[in-house]
Amino acid sequence: MPRCAIYARVSDDVQVKGESIEHQISFCQEIARRRTVETGETWTVADSLTYVDEGITGTSLVKRAEVQRLIRDARADRFDVVLFKGISRFARDTVDALIMLRTLLACGVRVISIEENFDSQRDQAEFVFTIHSALAQAESEKTAIRVRMGALQKARQGKWNGPPPEGYRLNPLTKRLDIDPDAAPVIRDIFDLYLRGYGFRKIARILNDRGQSTKQGHPWTQRRIGRILSNPAYVGDVAYGRRERKIAVPDDGELLSRRKTTVWVKNRDAAIVCRDAHPAIVDRDTFERVAARLVQRRERSPNGSKAQLLSGLLACSCGSSMVTHYNAHGTRYYRCAGRAKHGRAFCNQPFVRADDVESFVVREASAHAHVQDPANIAGGDMRSWLQHVIQRVTVDHGEFQMTYRPS
Repeated sequence: MPRCAIYARVSDDVQVKGESIEHQISFCQEIARRRTVETGETWTVADSLTYVDEGITGTSLVKRAEVQRLIRDARADRFDVVLFKGISRFARDTVDALIMLRTLLACGVRVISIEENFDSQRDQAEFVFTIHSALAQAESEKTAIRVRMGALQKARQGKWNGPPPEGYRLNPLTKRLDIDPDAAPVIRDIFDLYLRGYGFRKIARILNDRGQSTKQGHPWTQRRIGRILSNPAYVGDVAYGRRERKIAVPDDGELLSRRKTTVWVKNRDAAIVCRDAHPAIVDRDTFERVAARLVQRRERSPNGSKAQLLSGLLACSCGSSMVTHYNAHGTRYYRCAGRAKHGRAFCNQPFVRADDVESFVVREASAHAHVQDPANIAGGDMRSWLQHVIQRVTVDHGEFQMTYRPS
């Protein structure tokens, strides 16, 4: 008596509101009933073995909670067969799909995709599945191109793509931005405070101390402040195509990872900009003064784009990396990236003076490697030498734990 699991997915809110999920589930249930009649065995489908991911894009499995639950239950031998309507519902990335197939097969689970008439019990299951997955990925990429072209056309017309930024509402009729009278004063305060000399972190702290939050009800963060100050939407412009998604360069700990990241496009002229497409919250003179100050701040910053001595080596005890930060006086610190992004409630690791921790690490690494004078490191490349000697330096409230590479 095969125990069946069903996996279904829709990729955006429009599909969630429709009957796509119900259709996928009922379709799989009907197939299970037919198999019962054809084979004489009862193919059971329990509600607890129905896995549904709603409003999640199909290009990555990492963010799908139900996929993770599916794998856990497969390892626990809770079902014998997994059914899904089509491979495109399961995974639109060929590598992800193949990894999932191998994982399920390793757990002894039979995989059936109905639209492609795929059954892993047949010969050459992996080869056939890979072909179907590649076709699904190609279709996904074509769809993404069509979506981008439609978004570009909307931007040329001054219409907004995606959720409205802080301080605005999206007019459902014109698809343009309208000022939110309740939130716009906060945006003006942010620009004013920055021109008065306050930094991103200080501005966020001032707003949070006032009890003001974002439109989602979250506390303000310095990252959000920085994005607002550089967003041309606040002078009435619609800009599209300034950033793009790319596969990130893997770090030393995950050489085969395929994490995607958002980066600024190198050719800014390729972006679409429609000026005065909607009412402005701040005037152009204010925005340009802020933009000039942002440029000056980047140029004045001692780190620029240069890699720091302990980049990639220093880690917070919470698991986040430690990144450099300069205070108003130009003093360089390492701070927890998780705290910088999510706030002190996420991690209360204090800042560490860069000079102090770097001196400590160089001294300890030199003693470990029996180097009497670190200044005489071959080639003078201290950072490369440290990465050769050290695997990780963990920071825990003033304590440093050194993990060395095998000699």
